[in-house]
Amino acid sequence: MFNNKKKIEVNGKEYTLTVKRSIFIELQKFVPDLFKLGGKDATKEMEFEASIQIYDNMDKIFYSMIKVEHPEITKEESDDIYETFYNEYNDVDEKLIEFMQSSFTDGIPKEKKKNLNW
Repeated sequence: MFNNKKKIEVNGKEYTLTVKRSIFIELQKFVPDLFKLGGKDATKEMEFEASIQIYDNMDKIFYSMIKVEHPEITKEESDDIYETFYNEYNDVDEKLIEFMQSSFTDGIPKEKKKNLNW
């Protein structure tokens, strides 16, 4: 399995979570200062506020991950799965954040397409 996919089992059912590059766009909606955090003007307050915003929006982030492989799942169903997942396992939010970070630092594989050879 690629480093941008994780299988989870929730309440006896298996789901696949996928991190795609487009999740950055989703994160930007929830955490507007996210891309400033790496810059020289970033402050501890900005980092703290961004962390709070990410945790406050984990349901939306989770939905962004689950709908890639399970497009039939609605946001409401995703919320139920996320809540059950959260109640069934320890450190769910932290592991989801680690998963996103590792996917971006380790690289997200390109789709299997032909390469241009110009």
